[in-house]
Amino acid sequence: MKWMESYAKRKRSAITLFTGFVSVRGLVEILPALHKLHNSRVPIRLLCGVSQPDDVTILIGLPGVGHEPDLASLLDKADTTLHAEINHIPISRQRGMALLELTSLLKDGAIECRREERRMMHAKGLLLPDTGEAVIGSANLTLSGSRWNREMAACTERTAAPVAQQYLDEWWNEAVPYDLAGIIRRRFVPYRPELIYLTMLYHIFGDEVDHQSQLPLTGWQRDGVAKALQILNRLGGALLCDDVGLGKTDEALAIALHGVEHNWGRVLIVCPANLQQMWTDTFQKWPIPFNVISYDKLVREVIGDRDSGDQRWIDYGLIICDEAHHLRNPERQRVAAVRKVLASQKPRPRILLLTATPVNNSCLDLYELLCLADPNLEKHWAPVNAATSQRSKGRSGPGWRMFAVCRHPLKYAPNDQAMQNFYRELDRRMVRRSRSLITSAYPESATRFPHRDHKPLHYCLTADYRRMLGDVLDALGAGALPDAKRQLRELRGSRRRVQPLTLAAYRTEEYRRSTSAKRVPLAPFIKCMLLKRLESSPAAFASTTQRLANRIEVLLQYLEQGWVLTPGPELGRRLTKAFTTGIMDEELLDSDDDTAADALDRLINQIDDADRQPASDFETDRLQSDLTHDRDSLRWMARAAGRATTDDAKFSVLHDLLRHLARNHPGEKTLILTCSRKTAVDLHAKLETAIEVDPDLTVYKGRTATAAPENPLTKDALLGTLANFVPRTAAGLNGTVRSTPPEDLYDLLIGTDQLGEGHNLQQASILINYDLPWNPQALGQRIGRLDRYDSEHDTVHCFSVLPDTALDLVLKLMSILQDKIAAAASTVGVPIALLPHSIEIPRDYATVLAHLGHIEHPPPLGPYERARTELGNALRIPFIRKAIESVPPGAGAAHPRCPVTPEAVFCFQVETDAGAERTMCHFVQGRRKPTNTTLVDCLNRCEVITDDWLSEADHQLSKLDEKTDTHLFHNLLWTLVDPARTAVAARHRIPPEEALERVQLLTWMAFLPWGNPNDS
Repeated sequence: MKWMESYAKRKRSAITLFTGFVSVRGLVEILPALHKLHNSRVPIRLLCGVSQPDDVTILIGLPGVGHEPDLASLLDKADTTLHAEINHIPISRQRGMALLELTSLLKDGAIECRREERRMMHAKGLLLPDTGEAVIGSANLTLSGSRWNREMAACTERTAAPVAQQYLDEWWNEAVPYDLAGIIRRRFVPYRPELIYLTMLYHIFGDEVDHQSQLPLTGWQRDGVAKALQILNRLGGALLCDDVGLGKTDEALAIALHGVEHNWGRVLIVCPANLQQMWTDTFQKWPIPFNVISYDKLVREVIGDRDSGDQRWIDYGLIICDEAHHLRNPERQRVAAVRKVLASQKPRPRILLLTATPVNNSCLDLYELLCLADPNLEKHWAPVNAATSQRSKGRSGPGWRMFAVCRHPLKYAPNDQAMQNFYRELDRRMVRRSRSLITSAYPESATRFPHRDHKPLHYCLTADYRRMLGDVLDALGAGALPDAKRQLRELRGSRRRVQPLTLAAYRTEEYRRSTSAKRVPLAPFIKCMLLKRLESSPAAFASTTQRLANRIEVLLQYLEQGWVLTPGPELGRRLTKAFTTGIMDEELLDSDDDTAADALDRLINQIDDADRQPASDFETDRLQSDLTHDRDSLRWMARAAGRATTDDAKFSVLHDLLRHLARNHPGEKTLILTCSRKTAVDLHAKLETAIEVDPDLTVYKGRTATAAPENPLTKDALLGTLANFVPRTAAGLNGTVRSTPPEDLYDLLIGTDQLGEGHNLQQASILINYDLPWNPQALGQRIGRLDRYDSEHDTVHCFSVLPDTALDLVLKLMSILQDKIAAAASTVGVPIALLPHSIEIPRDYATVLAHLGHIEHPPPLGPYERARTELGNALRIPFIRKAIESVPPGAGAAHPRCPVTPEAVFCFQVETDAGAERTMCHFVQGRRKPTNTTLVDCLNRCEVITDDWLSEADHQLSKLDEKTDTHLFHNLLWTLVDPARTAVAARHRIPPEEALERVQLLTWMAFLPWGNPNDS
């Protein structure tokens, strides 16, 4: 450098710098000397080249060793190395301005750069013409050669200088122009704001979208898998809670395949018994070591402390729990079994929890699943209720905050800071997308989901049924409702024939002579049950009323013997949970074939001899009188319902609908669902008779089956029936393993809500809701069995059979009863949108039916999900992905929005003790501190509509912004980047002297005032 500075004073001819390898840092090191030469009007020639590494060169020529160098690959490697060097120079005011000064010298012609590309060049030195001097040395033009290494250089004799000049002139003339300025400039030139916004998203969410898999996944599945893997790798556990029909099974398979590629170990799949075959069939097609076990068998093997043969709990690297809402109760043995498997291994296996319904009974269900996935939320978890002090001792900061929201969700508004923090923590642990979100955010979904055509189908009650309905409503106290008397007169005439039921069998504590402990009132449950059975079918109502009458008869017999049978205290708790959520405790279900409605019927009619009390403690005369009244009234209603089954207007409407379907949709699979086995049995018998005698229903002759006969089918028989109904979708997933594909035997299938979980029935295109499901929300779950992303139909037709007379009165009474039930519960029965950006689903029948058939409007996307979907969709366009990945670190853009005061949003990578972390910072010129540092706010500030640009990019991708004033652009960068870095370093407790190397600028967005040309 001293030779160059000395030469600048003499103002002689052009000097030539020649080097085997050029480094931008090395050029910056001699920048003062280059400026002096330029100011003295001394032209500068820079000749660079490439050479084979010395350790390789030494070997070439030895026998059997080495090969001639590949010059093209060396040139490419030199380009790559130079780009990498420039990209890794930390951007600060001082260094950035130095690089731009160097670029200016190169661009303006003060320095002319060429590269030898015909042969390798190993020479290094400096030629000073007119002085007769040539400086030949060992140093390349690098930072090491200029500052740190011990290098030697010597000045040639005057007689040798002309020879050196001749050689260099020949080399110079053979060399080709090299755009070193363009290589440096690409890091500082303003890019298109759309590209920089997507690049920001890529730095923040790049590892959470667009997973590359062997499986043919959809875009939303690739994004879901990527995010789940990121959570699994960071926390060891993740919740995958996508809606029914979005392909959670395929996503879990892709995650397992990734685990195989990365040596996670064996996979254990835990699921309900009826789904074991589906998981086995899915996984055995791939090279994945796995075992499948049911929850109940896992309890027997682990809690029962029995060895399971070929299964070894210590060998699993990934545990997949399907229908994970079965693990929501911390006191259940299923939870203990899964946790024991996790605890038996070091390190702890990763765990993936799959469920479409993470919130069932209360919001604490979700919290329990979160604790299972992320043990750091509660390091001293115990198998007790989350609200106990035993659990709270080991709760972390995030654990405390999430527990507080889950325990009292109604306490917080959606925009409260506590709820926003909850959403953020939930987003770090869970993948949750609804179908409406998918259809609004992923263009490909338009061709992957069928259209829903959901219509109500009304029927008129017969005269006998109208009178019976009026009597039932009288018995249940509907006469006290506003405007009910007129409707009741229209149903059963002016005279009331039935007095209201006392339901004394479920109110025995009110007959006690002394005050007793307060219990959950059971009368609303019984009334709801009767109304629900009445809505289902006369057969179901007759069965239930007769069973209630029989139970009361038993109670009267006990009373004559001096005992009063009282409902146990657990009955109220179980009924509250079941009625408010539609979900039954597992211990209430006899088998997988049981339905919630039938289980409730059985539960209400159970008799437990252990709950008997001495009759002397009660007002026996009054109790006996009320029990006798209820028994007689129920028997009378059972007989009336039995007579109504022979002239059933509801079945007549179904009969007409099937005629229509036979004419207009021949051969299309039709599924009829009901919530009652009694209704299914009665319906199947009537259909068999109608098909035999009605020629319009000939297409169904011999092709009708039931999944809910009087005696429940075994699991294998049920799976076989489904396989013969929808062989293309059920057989490969749920059917038994056969040597040949199952036969297509049925076009019409009758079933109950037992088919609502885990069965893939999308080969069917028509669903008939013969009655309303026990839980109104389950209407969507029913149609979700058919309406799936891989459906082969353009349209899925759904019909719901409803009475048009007196329905309002029935629904009004049910809503009042449900409100009473909800009031008796602590946190259940309230339509809370606890999951971020979800739709509040009404839990009352009237609201559900009022919106039946209406188009569901998708909820607005949350900021994180909106960012991920936008990035994922962009990355699936190959040349867009290439453009994003080629943006150099530190590159920026000018946002179309023009503020009054210049400002910028920076995206940094911070090297912390825990690893690399990405963060953002919003700075306004003239302020000492950042305006905002939250990720959501910074991304919202930078958001750019990319649709038009991506559309243009289909023809020719425009990466650079030619309109922005580069002077204003660079001036804003030099003004704000150092204060922004200092603020980020302080927030991460990084010493100031380490900030430049540990806080690296990834990309940034400028907001320039005064009419930025991008503003349109």
